[in-house]
Amino acid sequence: MVEVETPPVVYLACLAHHGSDPRAMVLGMDDGRRALLAYSSLDRLQRYAGPDQAWALVSRDDLATVAAHDVLLLDARVPGREPEPRSARPVVGPAVYLPVRIDGDSVEVRTLKDGRRALLAYSALDRLAEHCGPAQRWILVETAQLGLVKQRQPFDVVITDMHVPEQYRREGRIA
Repeated sequence: MVEVETPPVVYLACLAHHGSDPRAMVLGMDDGRRALLAYSSLDRLQRYAGPDQAWALVSRDDLATVAAHDVLLLDARVPGREPEPRSARPVVGPAVYLPVRIDGDSVEVRTLKDGRRALLAYSALDRLAEHCGPAQRWILVETAQLGLVKQRQPFDVVITDMHVPEQYRREGRIA
């Protein structure tokens, strides 16, 4: 089992979800430990746990209060279930990671070849690091709050999980 840092928020696979009281899915492991199933993005939850899997978005700090568990399984396949095919369309959950510009006061909005302004958004923190660079600063924003971002920094479209080519990066982040 590989140890990875838990993202700031995760999608928990739930048996049921009633308002603010999710009933998280906890699996018994062969060694007697209890494992909580968590996913770093909504599309990963749908792929590995199923498209109809109930879920709850939970902050890393609140994981201990959701369900008693000994280990957190991140982005793991539900035992006995084959992964779904990868979706051709991005699945955007209730929160996205936005890369922050070097000035620290604004997020990345890039002008496309056709003149439209595009907000860069990432569905998982590891995708942001992979596509923007490991030193890329970021903020977590609820998808419903993107209108407020647009008021401060106008954009025409949101591009999800876009790879930023190396020539547009410097020191492990977008230049």
